[in-house]
Amino acid sequence: MLIKATVYDAAYAALAAAGLPVSSVRVPFPGSGQQTNFLQAFANAVLESEADTVAAPEPALSPQRRFAFDLAEWFEANAKQIGEDYDRYFTSFTGRWFEHFGAVGDPNRFDASDLVAVEALSVQVPPEAAAKLLVSEPDRFNALLRRIPRSVDIWDASRETLQDGPTAELHTLLRTLPGVDWVIAGKLLAAKRPRLIPILDNKVKDLLQPPTSRFWISMWDELSDESRRVTVAQVCADAPADVSLLRRIDVALWMAATQHGQ
Repeated sequence: MLIKATVYDAAYAALAAAGLPVSSVRVPFPGSGQQTNFLQAFANAVLESEADTVAAPEPALSPQRRFAFDLAEWFEANAKQIGEDYDRYFTSFTGRWFEHFGAVGDPNRFDASDLVAVEALSVQVPPEAAAKLLVSEPDRFNALLRRIPRSVDIWDASRETLQDGPTAELHTLLRTLPGVDWVIAGKLLAAKRPRLIPILDNKVKDLLQPPTSRFWISMWDELSDESRRVTVAQVCADAPADVSLLRRIDVALWMAATQHGQ
């Protein structure tokens, strides 16, 4: 942890580039009326250090161990219901606007349109968090966002892209914002990188039961298998053309978890 703004500004970039475990939180020196800000920043830095990583660098799991059920088989078995659910979701649910809002802004910086995008998925970024993300501290977040590849499907990305590096770092950093939990952080990332970052919320988590901190990697393992990916994609073919395969999967699972009690 780097304490004092000038120390942070001088050292953070070099330490982070060297791969050292340095906190990304800019902690002011606790003097000259900065005591309250110091306590808040210090707490955020501790939270960042204790946060679970999104994906642990472990070997690939078999299809039977990635989720509570075989995902490709589930999509095949529920193809008719998924088609009907798409008809409902993409005509009447607010989540149908997620991709549209997410595409409005600059892909390499967080914008107000991204906050509207995640709100379409029934979560909200609190005003204080939004202020830090968009107004007072945007560079901290956008610098990491720029390092995450654009226009890359999850199965074409390297496993390391999801295991560590800027993707996991940004997810952790977003979680230091006041009132932003792992669900909101994940949806913000998905708004900026919809083909790379799969969405997970508590309902879908309860349905899938992915191994702890391995959801992104489990989905990467699943979709990197071309035959399994093709099976899922064929079932999801009726979704609008501008919706990524990851979102099609998310919608199918979310509808199953919330509308059908699976």
